[in-house]
Amino acid sequence: MIAHSSDRPSTGNRPDRQASTLSTIPTMASDTLIEAVQGLAGDRRSGASELVPRAIAILRAAIGEGPEALSWAASAVRDAQPSMAPLLNASAAALRVHVDPEALDRFEQRWRRAGPALRRVAAGALAPADGRALHVTTWSYSASVVDVLAGLATSVHVRVACGEGRPMLEGRRLAETLAAQGVS
Repeated sequence: MIAHSSDRPSTGNRPDRQASTLSTIPTMASDTLIEAVQGLAGDRRSGASELVPRAIAILRAAIGEGPEALSWAASAVRDAQPSMAPLLNASAAALRVHVDPEALDRFEQRWRRAGPALRRVAAGALAPADGRALHVTTWSYSASVVDVLAGLATSVHVRVACGEGRPMLEGRRLAETLAAQGVS
């Protein structure tokens, strides 16, 4: 059972916005919505490209639950992964739906176009003109980086040096994903 703000003990003043947002859950938010937000906040393996669709689904559900749930969910999504700007932008778009009903749809459309645009721009900027191999060094997992490098590997030889990325071993995950796609 999920504790709502009405039956949860006070946590006092906390500098951590994520903990603060998750500790002040409105009584109107459904357990399903709360669990989805908690799952988003607890995900330390996925990057923004993987989390944005989940955030959009959470925000759409919150819109259906009313203004109080939406306000909380938008703050909670923003605070769940504070270093991921697309989650902030999705939250801001969701908060505009009462004055601009298409705001979240437009955000989602722009976000879905961003990946292919990134691949096009990266291919033009990174592909060696003289046919030499492209050498890349990275240290963490990113679905966007995987997409760009796998796309480039279809036209040029791509060699990647990748650190483990401790403590979560994100670099190892990146190396395994790229190797599975034929990128060395």
